[in-house]
Amino acid sequence: MILTVETFEKYVGQSIKDPYGRYVGVIAGFYSEIDSTISYVNVEFTDGSFAKLPVNRFEFKPDSVVLVPEWKAQALDVKRKLEITKKRIKALDDLYAKGEIAKHAYDEFKKKLEADLGKLKIESREVRKILQSRLRELERQVGELEKAHASLKMVFFAGEISEPTFKRAIDIIKRSIEKCDAEKKDIKASISELEKIETTPISLPPIAKPAKEEMPKAEEPLVVHVVEGEQ
Repeated sequence: MILTVETFEKYVGQSIKDPYGRYVGVIAGFYSEIDSTISYVNVEFTDGSFAKLPVNRFEFKPDSVVLVPEWKAQALDVKRKLEITKKRIKALDDLYAKGEIAKHAYDEFKKKLEADLGKLKIESREVRKILQSRLRELERQVGELEKAHASLKMVFFAGEISEPTFKRAIDIIKRSIEKCDAEKKDIKASISELEKIETTPISLPPIAKPAKEEMPKAEEPLVVHVVEGEQ
């Protein structure tokens, strides 16, 4: 989706959420190119910090703006590059097996693509480390939320807070846990996808089998029928 200054103007000052429903900040401004297309978006986060982010990190919907988390953007980017590189290697191998490209061209492209694939696998492993770190952080957050849940129950059943207050607080905690769980599920799926694409071998083209030579048929013996004449 290409956004111009004219179409983007309505988003300035609008709240931003992440894909799991958490508020992350507001759109504070933008950068545009000479053709009026938006290239970067200024964001003021809920903690007061300020950042300039590429426009492709956002999903602009009619009634909301969603910011794709950095870990997710990195995972999607390396996954896309791995898939393209593997498809190119497969296409190159197929073309060479069919005799449609010269060997020197095949060798040159194959060497470069394999080097690119090696670098991307290293990048993918680094991204998976980032995802694992975020997963551990979310697990810590869930642990803290569960302790807060237990504390609220304790003071409620001890008669220290009213039931309406208890229910409001519990609802907030439950929603927070659900959002953390949704992000954890998303991260685990991304880790699994990257592991799979890293380790799945590129299928080689089928090797053409030489046509079987037909053995010449042995000549059938000439059958002579002797016809006896009448006496």
